[in-house]
Amino acid sequence: MLFSQKEMLEQWRLRHCLDASGITGNADDRFDRRDSDLIDLAQMNDWYAELLARGDKSLVQATDITSRLTLNSGEISGEWTARLPDDVIAVVAMELNEAGNVEIIDPTSRLAGLLNGEFAPIPSQKPIAFAKDGVLKVFIDIGSQVSLSRVMAVTAPPDGFYSITQKGLALIPKPDLYL
Repeated sequence: MLFSQKEMLEQWRLRHCLDASGITGNADDRFDRRDSDLIDLAQMNDWYAELLARGDKSLVQATDITSRLTLNSGEISGEWTARLPDDVIAVVAMELNEAGNVEIIDPTSRLAGLLNGEFAPIPSQKPIAFAKDGVLKVFIDIGSQVSLSRVMAVTAPPDGFYSITQKGLALIPKPDLYL
């Protein structure tokens, strides 16, 4: 689902049990409407940025970026690379025409480190891939040309919008009402 900033703020407040319509702006109120909007927006943006950067990628919408990629032969035999578009946050699924599903691994894993070496052990069973520093690297033991069937990635939504699944909305943190 793709929400505008106003729609996402409504979702945020709904899950925080906040009803900003009751704020009158009187001296008795702790914040006026503008202060409340700014505080809620800042908290929501911080939470969403953390979700995009470090959260489970199944909590945000994935986009098919296959048509935006060109796979090229890498520096070593069995390695294929593609420059990722700037808006890609994480590659979450991938299929090759020649080998089907590709296992996406953590770029900070020991295996990814080994695959980056000059004498990388190219996997012979199932293709492996990881994305790091704006480059998608695919390792497969096939001597011929490799082509992409499908690549799904979490991408940064357009400014002022929030891309999130229903499961992600359910994880909006609940406030501690007993302060």
